[in-house]
Amino acid sequence: MTKVIAHRGSLPGEENTLDAFEIAFDCGADMVECDLIRTRDGVLIASHDLNGLNERDYSSFTEEEKLRYPTFESMIELAKQKEAETGRKVGFLVETKGYDTYDAAGVNLPAEVIRTMAEHGVDQDAWAYQDFSAEANAKAHEAMLELGVDYDIYQLGFLPPSSDQPDYIDGVAISDWFTTSGRIEDYHEQGLEVFTWTVEDNNSWAENAINRYADRGVDGVILDWTDFGRQTIDARSGLVTDFGTEAADIFELGASDDKIYAQEGDDTILAGAGNDILFGDAGNDILDGGTGDDRLTGGGDDDILTGGSGADSFVFLTSGSGSDVVTDFDAFDIVEFGLDLFNSFTDVVASAFEVGADTLIEIDDSSCVLLQDVALSSLNSDDFLFV
Repeated sequence: MTKVIAHRGSLPGEENTLDAFEIAFDCGADMVECDLIRTRDGVLIASHDLNGLNERDYSSFTEEEKLRYPTFESMIELAKQKEAETGRKVGFLVETKGYDTYDAAGVNLPAEVIRTMAEHGVDQDAWAYQDFSAEANAKAHEAMLELGVDYDIYQLGFLPPSSDQPDYIDGVAISDWFTTSGRIEDYHEQGLEVFTWTVEDNNSWAENAINRYADRGVDGVILDWTDFGRQTIDARSGLVTDFGTEAADIFELGASDDKIYAQEGDDTILAGAGNDILFGDAGNDILDGGTGDDRLTGGGDDDILTGGSGADSFVFLTSGSGSDVVTDFDAFDIVEFGLDLFNSFTDVVASAFEVGADTLIEIDDSSCVLLQDVALSSLNSDDFLFV
């Protein structure tokens, strides 16, 4: 499925702010694009333009300016918080700005960004780096080799389809003016992913543009309205996508294949027929898949998960998922664990024990899942998937 990539966060938030980034994560962005620069005293902050900020110390910023230009470290903290809340792997597509200015001053901005990502242990499958400058991308690659990490690198620009890229380039991010089927096919033949930018609106024109680029084979669309983009891309797979609020929401769904991002609050999702994808997100949630083959992710806090009839998946990809209860696990269902949590059925058994008629699996120090009315001895490797 084509990736939904939030452009500098998501509207209606102000671009490159924590508010905009949080909206994007909450609305199911596959990646969140951001712009980074560096202050004179070496603090990485989010800003599309230098505007003299590179000549100032972060310590001189007003409180209002600190809100307007969040630090990279605060963005990393937000991403980790959202992983725990949503149960989804989330990350930034980090774009550095002002490479020539910094390089002339003897500052290796790409290396500083990559070093910060590595030091904070951000997920190498969820985070990526890009720049218009080929030299910046080369320095980012050199830093990755030195630090033993491997984030995808994308070459930004108005690139002709015949442009050969170094082996360390994983994809290109090109203007929508250049997003033709022939160019995309050419890049794909070189083994490169293709992102296109930028869809700015949330109207019928934008819907047609997103579908046009997806039809041509792009791997990701960079856009301003994450919720609209998410709904448009999901609709291509027959999904009806909706979002919750910060309140305690109640969703009563019908026969369609639904996808719900409940967001914050103690939410209740009662799915009907159809193959549904349910995210409880933050809060103590109740998820019921109803009939059909459903995917249930409780997210953060303590959730009650009922698959209903059909072959259902109970998904735990990240740590910090709280104490969850699966009420009706059977031979048709699977529990899906992220590889950061467990690597094999043997690992699961080593962290599991029986509590009366139930099986409790300890995920980490603060997270577990209880399979009600399931004996540990009845479980086998076919009951689990590790991704």
